[in-house]
Parts: sequence; structure tokens; C-alpha cells
Amino acid sequence: MHSLKPKITQPVVSVVIPVFNAERYVAEAIQSVLYQTMREIELLIIDDGSTDNSAQVIEHVIGENTDRPIAFITRENRGVSRTLNEGLKRAKGRYFAYLGADDIWSRKRLELQVTELERTGFGAAYSDCWVMDSDGKILSRYGMQYNYKGGLIYEDLVWLRFAPASPTGLFRREAIINAGAFNEEHEAEDHDAWIRLARKYPIAYIDQPLAFYRVHQSSLSSDLGHAYRYSVQVFESTLKNDPDLLKYRKKMASIIEADQAGAYYEKLRLSEARRFAFRALLMDPFSFMAWRTLIFSILGRRMIRFVRDRKRMAIANKARLTFDTIID
Repeated sequence: MHSLKPKITQPVVSVVIPVFNAERYVAEAIQSVLYQTMREIELLIIDDGSTDNSAQVIEHVIGENTDRPIAFITRENRGVSRTLNEGLKRAKGRYFAYLGADDIWSRKRLELQVTELERTGFGAAYSDCWVMDSDGKILSRYGMQYNYKGGLIYEDLVWLRFAPASPTGLFRREAIINAGAFNEEHEAEDHDAWIRLARKYPIAYIDQPLAFYRVHQSSLSSDLGHAYRYSVQVFESTLKNDPDLLKYRKKMASIIEADQAGAYYEKLRLSEARRFAFRALLMDPFSFMAWRTLIFSILGRRMIRFVRDRKRMAIANKARLTFDTIID
């Protein structure tokens, strides 16, 4: 373990970067934390059993920033939720945030969100987010797809109307602990924690893209089986925690199936898309999302590619911003 003595006695924000085989991206992630306009930050980097050169890259970045409060831990793989809970126990700041080792923050991300939480006293904050590819090319913006909002968003999260993008969350430390922290039995960390938090606290939303979520072949977001299993885990946990939702069980399950159908459709895995759409319709014959996926999946790959690519180009052109200008 490497630990550099902090230059601040009481950090405002504690930041954790969990790392697993991210040698290509982790330096950029760390730098985006160190370059924040808010300086009262402590940073804990935990290498969760990487088998590539992530640790060496991290060592190099730390060596170039010996004046910053950075701690570095390497150990065996324990999974992202256990890693975050470990960081949460070590955290000293009033606020807690984490950043995927392949994602990036814009420079004012923490400053704007801390200001909002100080003003409102809410339990957490999130923002809009850019989606980029492995080379940093902007693909889309989450806010163009979802009707994000703040306040009492528990029902929105339960019904999958939207979910905060993981690189954008800033949590009041006592609030996330009170909500049960991160479920170590689940395959991922974020949506379940947000649901439990939003049931107890109002959530602030900043309508600006303050982070960059990277999509690439080795990211968990690209594993549709993983995403589906996690959705089912969150669904079951939510029903257990809130029995009042049991009367909606079938309709809620239909939404998960329809959402998975849409994910397979986007990957042009049309037979699987139709299978999940049919499953959704068996649970809820009036599922608009399932019917839409089912009908469009019949068009064929060439037509779907054409429509999808035109849509993506329109989003990219609407952004009209390069990575270098956004990062500032």
C-alpha cells in the first residue's frame, strides 16, 4: 500500500477509483480527479486484483503528483461493491464519490455538485453524462435519451424510467451509509444503491454533462447477460425492501424483459431481441417498448443499421463539441 500524507486536514469529498485491468485508461481517470476545481479532495485508488499493468501506471501517476492526498492499495479481486464499501469505510469527507477506472470527470464536476448539495441538503446528486468510445470520441449524451430530473425520484428509478450514470453520482456520506451502502451480493453496484437512497432522500440533478462514460468491449456495460442478471437482482431486492410493490410484480418484470429486448436490438442480435420482447408481452400485452422492438426487429439488419447510424450521427452533430473542449 502506498499512502501520501494529505495536505488537507479535513477533505470535503472522498473519491474512490476501483481498478481492474484498466491500464489503458486509468491514468486519464486519475488525472480528471486531480484536475478538479475543488481541491479539498482525498483520493483512494484500489487495484482490485488486476492482472495487467494497471498498478505500474498508477504508481507512475502518483509519482508525478506527490503533493496530492492519494492512497493506493493493491490486493486480490473482491468485486466492485466490496471495493467501494472498503473505500467508504476509509473515507473522511462529508461527501463520497467514485469513478470507474475507464471513465472521466469534467473539471467542475465536484464543485458544482457539492455546491448544490450544500444548498439543498439532499442525500445525493447526479448529472447528465456524455457517452464516449474507447478512443474518447463522443457518441451521445444520456440526457437526450432520458427525462432526467431531481427531487423525489424513487418511483422513476423503480420503474426504470431512467438511472443516474455511474460516473456522475455524489453522495452525502452519512446518507449512503444509512441507505445500506453497496450490495456486495449483486453483480454491479449502482442502480440498487440509488433506489435505496432515493427511497429515503430527495436527489439533486444538475442538467449539465459533468462526466464521460466510456463504452468499450471489455466494459461491463457491453455484457448484456451481466446487465440482465443485475436487473433481476435489483428487481428482487426492491420488492423485498418495499412489499407495497408486489402487486406490480408482473408489470415491473415485463419492463425488465422489454428493456433487455431493446438492448439486444441495439446490438443487432435480433432473434434474442424478439425472444425477450415476446417474454415481456406475455407479462404485459400492452408494453409499448416490447411491441416497438418486436416490430422494428423484423426490418432486417441493413435497414436497422441505417436508421440507427443516422440517429447516432444526429446526436453527435447536435453535440458539436470535441473531447478537448468538453473536458474543460
